[in-house]
Amino acid sequence: MRLFLAFYPDSELNQALAELARGAQHHCGGRCLPQASLHLTLAFLGEVDETQGAALARWVGGLSCTPGEWTPDRWGYFGRSRVVWLGSSAPQPELLALHRRLWRQLETFGVKDEPRPFQPHVTLLRKARRAPPEALDAPRLTWRYRHVRLVESRPGSRYRTLAMSA
Repeated sequence: MRLFLAFYPDSELNQALAELARGAQHHCGGRCLPQASLHLTLAFLGEVDETQGAALARWVGGLSCTPGEWTPDRWGYFGRSRVVWLGSSAPQPELLALHRRLWRQLETFGVKDEPRPFQPHVTLLRKARRAPPEALDAPRLTWRYRHVRLVESRPGSRYRTLAMSA
């Protein structure tokens, strides 16, 4: 099973993100992610076996996550993968600290840290033909988070929540 840890937006923010995706699609082309799939990945765990997945689900179910906020305020583009995303222009210390804490704990399960630096973002478009133009207004959103989810990624970009923190 292929797993990741994530924050999911509340329904109001989810709707706002979906509207931003449709607006960006007009400028960039590509395919909007399904609204139910919009999330902020905290840690990509990769492939794990069923036993390890069950242990991770128990761990996430017992996690406590201090509520916080993340402010996505800029557009971004991963050219190789042709992904348009929203991220933050300045690192948010609480989110970065949570990311580091989660990875320290994940190492006890034998999960190796990602080789890339953590860049908090939410993917809005895949297969975009071009980057968002500079004229595209940067959104000022507030993403309030409180629950970490352990999510299974299934073929076809379908996601299933396996566990959620308290």
